[in-house]
Amino acid sequence: MAYDLSISGYQAVDIGHIDIEYEWFLQKAADKELVKNKYIGEISGGNEVGEIKDLNDENEIIAKVLLITNYGKYI
Repeated sequence: MAYDLSISGYQAVDIGHIDIEYEWFLQKAADKELVKNKYIGEISGGNEVGEIKDLNDENEIIAKVLLITNYGKYI
């Protein structure tokens, strides 16, 4: 998304994995490991994430962005 925005003339910073890196930092993890309720594509089982239903979080959502690639797949 940051790349697409930059092509359109906008400045954007991709901070994609900063939340996971911070979680690992807090846990003093030596290696990449599972973090509850976080998607981590680089490790086995990291794509198995439960759904969180938090009304406070839901109320803070301003907009949802849906991206479709050239291949017609949602990302």
